[in-house]
Amino acid sequence: MIADSIAGALAVVAFGGGTLAGGAFGRRKRPVETATEPDGVAPPVTADRRSADASVRDAITAYGEQLGTIDLAPSSPETDEVAIGHFRRALDCYSRASEASAVVDLTTSAGREFALAELARGRAALAALAGRRREAVELLAAVERFETELAEVSEGADVDADAVELAHRAVAAQVAEQVREVVRSSASDRGGQVEAALARGRAALAALAGRRRETVELLAAVEGFETELAEVSEGADLDAVESAHRAVVTGVAEQARAIVRSTASDRGSRVGAALRRGGEALDAWSRRRAETERLAARVAALRAELEALSAAAGADATEAAHLATGRAALGRCVELLGSAQPERRQKVDDSVQVIRTALADVERRRTETAALAALIAAYTAETARAAAPAADADDAERDHHAAVLSALERATGAAASSGGDRADRVGEALAQGRAQLRLLSRRQEEGPGLHRLVRQFREQLEGVASAPEQTEQTERAEPAGPAVGEYREAQDALAVAATELAGATEQRAGLVREAVGRGRAALIRFEAVRSGRPVPLELVSRDELRGTRTERFRNITDERFLYRGRGRGEFLLDPPEAGAPALLDVTFRGEGPFKLEHVRRTAAGSARRARVDIWRGAYQGTQLVGPDVTHLAVDCAGEDEWSVRVLPLTQARPLTTTARGRGPEVLRCEQTGHGLLTVQLLRSGHGSVQFVEDRILRRTGWGLDLLVGDLLFTTTNSEHREEKWVYGSGLLLVEADGHWALDLSPRTPPINDFALPPVAPELERTLLDILAEGTEDARARAVAELRRVTGAGPSISRAYVADLARHR
Repeated sequence: MIADSIAGALAVVAFGGGTLAGGAFGRRKRPVETATEPDGVAPPVTADRRSADASVRDAITAYGEQLGTIDLAPSSPETDEVAIGHFRRALDCYSRASEASAVVDLTTSAGREFALAELARGRAALAALAGRRREAVELLAAVERFETELAEVSEGADVDADAVELAHRAVAAQVAEQVREVVRSSASDRGGQVEAALARGRAALAALAGRRRETVELLAAVEGFETELAEVSEGADLDAVESAHRAVVTGVAEQARAIVRSTASDRGSRVGAALRRGGEALDAWSRRRAETERLAARVAALRAELEALSAAAGADATEAAHLATGRAALGRCVELLGSAQPERRQKVDDSVQVIRTALADVERRRTETAALAALIAAYTAETARAAAPAADADDAERDHHAAVLSALERATGAAASSGGDRADRVGEALAQGRAQLRLLSRRQEEGPGLHRLVRQFREQLEGVASAPEQTEQTERAEPAGPAVGEYREAQDALAVAATELAGATEQRAGLVREAVGRGRAALIRFEAVRSGRPVPLELVSRDELRGTRTERFRNITDERFLYRGRGRGEFLLDPPEAGAPALLDVTFRGEGPFKLEHVRRTAAGSARRARVDIWRGAYQGTQLVGPDVTHLAVDCAGEDEWSVRVLPLTQARPLTTTARGRGPEVLRCEQTGHGLLTVQLLRSGHGSVQFVEDRILRRTGWGLDLLVGDLLFTTTNSEHREEKWVYGSGLLLVEADGHWALDLSPRTPPINDFALPPVAPELERTLLDILAEGTEDARARAVAELRRVTGAGPSISRAYVADLARHR
């Protein structure tokens, strides 16, 4: 009956909706007909009324289409009598609205209100239908979730389920069937009935799951107990005590399984009590077994140790006595291990202690012997690596070597003795030998360098040119005059250096370098006095005032023109050619900051100029130092290393065509005419290039300011390129903290006011003679003479004459 009603309703919807839609679309396509009634018969239809008519008809059409989209299959689970009733009311509303649109004039307000009211009631019926179907879907989903839970809990339960579990599962299955019947019914409160039934079903599932978990846990506890029993029983040689423990444990395991299979409500507590009794018996059995195994393992290990020590060769009488004591105690342990005495463990422990004491005595004796032998072997290897004194070795070196060998003999004799203090005597002998070995090694390492240092200083002293006035009484000619005091101080320093070189003190190297440094300083002052140059002054340092003699010349190395140190330092500059400029090859290794200053300290006063100012990071560069610089001062952190090598100008890198580099450098430019110099700076924070001609380098009386040459350019651009004309040979001073490139190509520039042709030495002497008058007229005549001979412009000629007058 219900199926026929639903089928008929769907047929009506299909037919009605199609007809309604067709009619509505047809009416919208027909043109509006004009009224033909005479005036006074019917009111005219206005455009607004025609629009309201069309709007109502469209609403009826849309409602019919909405009904056509509803799928109300009789076989659907959510279709029941209530849902069908809602659907029928929606169809009736549609029918009345459609009929009203055919017989009622919708252009009137009464007709439109009737049709729209029917549509509103129909939509309310459709909303009630949708709510009923949603409720059915939700209830069915809840039922399916419950059935899924039931299937999961019941999975595999048919094998070992007991009567309690089967009863809980039957209740849950019955609830599932009842819930499905309630969902299919038309009861108005079916939602509450479903929830109540599912609550009863879930309670049954919870009871079923709890019962199942309890069974699994109890079985796991019993199986764990049986596993422990199997582990203890494996490979056991049971005595009477262990057999009794095993019988109790086996009975407990069987009793526990019987309790788990029962339906008793307190089976959990009963199984726990049984397993506790079994655990106590099992623990007692395990302790007995562990004690037996532990004692047997200790006895076996001690027997192995005794056999290993007895098999080792080289045992003396003391070791043999210790071994005999240990064997006797081992025999007592074996007898106690097989007995059933309650105090066997204490007696075995006492015997084991006797054995261990004997073994420790033997091991200590042998370890001491091996350690002493290793010490002597290591010392022997050290003496073998140390070079024997050469044929020309001095007495101190031979004495050190003899003391090293004597210490080895004493240590070997002490190790072979049987005294209790042999280790102390061996250590004392080796300590004395190593002290002598360090002195010998240091002497041999420092010897070549110190000998070379003293030899070079002797040659330097012998190479000093004698003054014309000499005494006839001396067997060897010596300088005379005001510089004789400095020369004799240098001779005294050489004598001190030779004496310290032959000495045996640990400060020999520092004392030799200090003497040579003092002698070199005296020769520098000697040369300055003889040549009429300002004499450099040496300041007394705070370290010297405290009596530390070697601090003053600590930066001196075995090479004459190489200075090296850590942290701050200041030293007297010894140029390769006295009174001439030189090159400084500076290297700094550290994090920075690093600072290098050129210092002039003479009787006329002191001055400083920073040549490397607060440089951070490693530094490598070459720079020019003037002839009036007397000292170099370095300022950096105490652990940072630095070195300065003084080179003659001839060691500058030659620039023929192209040169590449990074950082400060001095290059030698060798050319006879003009050249076009192209300079490129790459990734440099600042940079400058100076050209110092050879004629300027040959002059004396430089100031600390080295800008005496031609400053080609200076820039702070990170990348810079510039071309400059240079003439003749000289030095190019490159200052940059990045990469640079120089390219020199010989060219002949036009004679103009920006390029000066070669100036011959004869012309320069003529100009100097004119400038000797010291007047402005003389300077003007010098400029005119220079322009007449060379054809140079006025500006470049005046600049050249001004520079010549400043350095004449």
